[in-house]
Amino acid sequence: MYCQKRILLFPEKSQKGQSLIEFIVSFAFSISILFLLLRIALNYTEGYVIHYANFMASRAYLVYEDNSNVTEGGEARAGNLAEQVFDRIYPVFDGDFNVNYASVSSPHGNLFVGTYAEFQRRFSVPMIIGTAREMNLVTESFLGRMPNRAECLARTCQAMRILGVPECNLANTKHITLADNGC
Repeated sequence: MYCQKRILLFPEKSQKGQSLIEFIVSFAFSISILFLLLRIALNYTEGYVIHYANFMASRAYLVYEDNSNVTEGGEARAGNLAEQVFDRIYPVFDGDFNVNYASVSSPHGNLFVGTYAEFQRRFSVPMIIGTAREMNLVTESFLGRMPNRAECLARTCQAMRILGVPECNLANTKHITLADNGC
């Protein structure tokens, strides 16, 4: 019969600390996974808050009306209001918040009118997973902007001049139906 002998490499050493070593290794791994998930959750949350602030600033820019009789200057005041709304919702923003104004020099205006924010963030903890480089992130909210009342009046008067009415005085003309196209 063949008998196998057990050979101990270190017969004087015991394995009493093995469970402690296994606990430390598994605990460190578990904590690192927890921190990774926490970092990803914070990145997502911050992105959603920045996107919400940008959307609300774009809405403030969209609906601003100062009831002015002057067509110029309303865009700048609406842009300032949009920046104030963004700063009120997310005051510690370290990126660039911009307003893409409607162009008054172009007959059709800008294609994209609204607000956008650009910022940089790391995806995760670079020691565990990911990279040390930062990602360039952009949130956009191009809702457009309705012209103010003075601009609508100017456009309606311009349409009347095209129709042959020299002055924008509705008391002298009785047979004109005006359509301001939603102004």
